[in-house]
Amino acid sequence: MATNREALELAIYAILGASLAIFPFILMWRQTETQPWFGNRTLMRWQGAIGVSLSLLFFATLFEPDTYVLRNTMVSPVRLLVVGIFWALFLMIFAGHCKLRREQSYLCWIVAAMFLVAAIILNFSSGPYTADADAPLHTMYFESMWYHWGAYIASAKSLASGLAIYRDFPSQYGLGPSIFIAAASGLGWVAGMFIVVGVLQLVYWVSISVIGLVIANRAVGYNPMVWISVLLVTITTCFLWAGSPTFANFFPSLGGARYFPAALLSAAIILLDLSRDNYAEKRGWRLHILWGLGAVWSVESLFIVSFIWWPQYLLLKTPNNASKGEIVRDLGRSMLILAVVAIVTFAVFLAGYYAIYKVLPDIQMFLAFASNVPGSLPVNIVGPALLITFSFALSLYALGSLYRTSGINRDFRTLFCVMLLSYGAMVYYIGRSHDSNILSLFPYHGLIWIFLVLNETSKFVRTAAASLLALSLSWICVAQHASPINRFDTLLTFNGTQLDSVIENYYEDPASTDRGRAIDFITSKYGEGITAFDIYANIVLTSPQKEWTSYNNATTYAGLPSEVQKLAVHRARLQLNRQGWVIIPSISPPMSLAYVQDLFAADYEVDQKLAFDTYTAYRFVPKR
Repeated sequence: MATNREALELAIYAILGASLAIFPFILMWRQTETQPWFGNRTLMRWQGAIGVSLSLLFFATLFEPDTYVLRNTMVSPVRLLVVGIFWALFLMIFAGHCKLRREQSYLCWIVAAMFLVAAIILNFSSGPYTADADAPLHTMYFESMWYHWGAYIASAKSLASGLAIYRDFPSQYGLGPSIFIAAASGLGWVAGMFIVVGVLQLVYWVSISVIGLVIANRAVGYNPMVWISVLLVTITTCFLWAGSPTFANFFPSLGGARYFPAALLSAAIILLDLSRDNYAEKRGWRLHILWGLGAVWSVESLFIVSFIWWPQYLLLKTPNNASKGEIVRDLGRSMLILAVVAIVTFAVFLAGYYAIYKVLPDIQMFLAFASNVPGSLPVNIVGPALLITFSFALSLYALGSLYRTSGINRDFRTLFCVMLLSYGAMVYYIGRSHDSNILSLFPYHGLIWIFLVLNETSKFVRTAAASLLALSLSWICVAQHASPINRFDTLLTFNGTQLDSVIENYYEDPASTDRGRAIDFITSKYGEGITAFDIYANIVLTSPQKEWTSYNNATTYAGLPSEVQKLAVHRARLQLNRQGWVIIPSISPPMSLAYVQDLFAADYEVDQKLAFDTYTAYRFVPKR
């Protein structure tokens, strides 16, 4: 459960989010006349220098000794010199040449095709998942990446066994990923997830890139230099910053598998350029469908897509220069439509759910991970959160400037949409405030900075945003090549369909590990399912694996209250009624034997115990 500090942070996040969502309506309610935002300012000549200085100051908050955002050990005079050279180069590009309009569409599409190839390589390269016994750092990367896959596969395996998601078991990442991974499991659990995550990440990157390119084209037309700049930002923030700036890949929980519904919805909103006058002509109702898909994807996605679409819909349905009475009337009508769409969406979902399972979801299971965030931490108010705060301050200033000069037009709605996307996606960071989770917000703030560079008239805002873009790219240029963890030597390896055997050979080889001996003996003699209470290797893959409990990923479920864990164990026993095994390492087990026995005590009893040197196996049979 959340501490008082975390509850306060969530309350502040909610209040600020509500303020952002209604900000355009406050401006409209005040009925402020449009006028130039910038007049004669005594500090005009210093705005560029101040913007650059503040960007450097806030970017420096990423450097911390105890995280893998930007470790202090990564700083050296030579590296800072190289970063400075790249920063100056990129700053010149973003702050200067990006304003040139060049109608060279064929070059732009060639550039886009080249970046698409690069994205596909980063998506489907299996090199980072290749263990290397001769290179411990490479193996460490392999282990740290695989560790994050367990929560996805565990939920998909439970779903495929016939257990009812959100009733028989909770799901950390939701219904959407679980369905797709279960559907692709014929390739193997790891291989299937590898393909699913790759496709979702590609759609996610394309969505983010479309937003960036639409912003660029509306500002400067088909400019090859601008397209290169935008795509550099999107590919680095989506693939290289999302997890750590030193990793040449991404963590599944920080990319498309989590955020693609919100990114796709935002791209559609900006691309369609809806307004009150063209909503029917452009069939804007299709965006309600995208919202519905995002709403059932996961609990977290439900919040994010609602935070994006609902204010956008209310805004585009409210006429400019309307009287206060007209604003109230139109808002009321639009809210009613949104309520009807939401009711119909959830009615269809519940009807389908009941048709399959003959029961309805349990609200406790549905909100299990939302109300009990794994690894919850308080926000570090003097850390990278300051950088994101600075970015939001720049964008809010620019939003007010746009309204004062032009009213609510296309540019206003575009920036507002990207801000809603950025703020909504921040809910993960608020819940689990590890400083490194700031990095998953870089794709959205990169879009904000692109917009400010190409559209903002304030020299201070424009140069600050340009400097932030330059810093994010310049550090990547150095960090990527400085890390011994990276697997550039295997980047062009594409054996994703063989990853199940790779994982099994590493974690479950009976000839080299006690864990493997235990799994091999139990599987060959009993043919029963196994739950491993390990830290890294928390999913058992050796076939055949008959699911006997939804508690098949101890590391993921361990953060939930014991009553929720026991309820999941109980309901799985009622549905499956199978015996199965638990294996526990004697060295650094994540949970004690007493804890495990208490977890299963109400529904199972131990009828057999086997020793495999550093592992012990216990057979649990259902109580009559």
